[in-house]
Formats: sequence, structure tokens, C-alpha cells
Amino acid sequence: MRTPNELNEFERIARKALACRECFNQPKVEEPPFNIAQPRWVGQHYWDDARRLTILMINPGQGPAEEETLALYRDVRDGRRGIDEVLKHEHDSIPKWGQGKFAAFYLKGLGLGLDNIAFANVAWCATKNNSRPASMLNRCFEKHTKVLLQLLAPHILLVSGYDAKKYCKEVERVLPQLQIVPMAHYAHRKGKKFTKTEIGRVREVLESSCWKDG
Repeated sequence: MRTPNELNEFERIARKALACRECFNQPKVEEPPFNIAQPRWVGQHYWDDARRLTILMINPGQGPAEEETLALYRDVRDGRRGIDEVLKHEHDSIPKWGQGKFAAFYLKGLGLGLDNIAFANVAWCATKNNSRPASMLNRCFEKHTKVLLQLLAPHILLVSGYDAKKYCKEVERVLPQLQIVPMAHYAHRKGKKFTKTEIGRVREVLESSCWKDG
């Protein structure tokens, strides 16, 4: 179970990220229609496992976000609600992400239990046209994501997608004992055969690492 100390520290990190708009004061970094960071999922039993697994991606997409979700993020930022309400909301919404393809790839495909894993992004904010300038990614990783990874302290990190893979060395500096497994992004465009092969490859790595789902 998440302990109060772990949840409080996660909330502190998330609240700091939610209040941050530093990247968008820089040239060539444009905001999407909504202007707030998006904390990601940490499972109810994440810290219970002897082998903790986190999935790292690059940043949220600029797709439309529901006003209810944005209001929740703003309330957490301003101290009106707690991070536990974001986690409850994401527990219900993750199965719908990417029209179900997100969960089909990372959960069903890899045989992972949602309550036992965590997700994180190199950058916590979406950008207009999904531009993702390196300056923005680097700044957010240094200010927010690095300390989040230290709190999560995963034993296995699945680094998902080409852009996220560029941060493997940075992650190794933060957590030198971590096992990093680069893999494709769920929204790759290489077809069903590639998906099947990639999922099989990653599952073999997890099984050889004695990973067991929840």
C-alpha cells in the first residue's frame, strides 16, 4: 500500500510541477490549449513489490483534455484537493487512453497489473503540435522528473518510445543500479506484427528479471 509519507512526497513533487510554467516563458515552446502539467499514475501497491517497475515515456500528447480533469489538476496545484484524487481519476481513465490501445499494449500485452506499476514522463506538460523542444524536455527532467524517479526508485524501467530513449543515460546517472529496458511506444506505426514481436521481447526480459505482475 502507498504509505502517507510516499503519497505526501509524491503530492509535493506533483504540486511543484503543476505550478511550473517555466518552459513556456522560453522562445519556441508553445503551450497547447490547456496550460497545466499532468501527473501520472502510481499504483496502490507499487511500493509493496520487491521488484518495482516504472514505465517512462516522453510527455503527454496535446489531445483534448476534459474540463473535469483540468479542474482536478488545478485544484491539486492550489491545495484544494490531494494527489490521491488524481490517482483515483486515472485508475478509471487509463483503460480508455488511446481508445484502449494504451492499456492493451502496456497492461494486457506485457501482463502487468495497473495497481503494481507506475508511469512517468520526461516532461509533464503537453506542447502545441507536440513539438517537444529539447530545452523543454531537459529542463523538466532536471526540475521534476529526476526527483520523481528517485522517489519511485524502480528496479526496472521500461523506456518507451524513441525520444524517451535519449534519456537512458540521464536516468542511469540518477539511479545507477536500475535495469533499463528500451522499448517501442504504444502508438508506433510499424504494424501488428511488430507489436507482437516487441511485446514478446519485453516479456522475455521481464520474465528473466523475475518480474511477476500483481
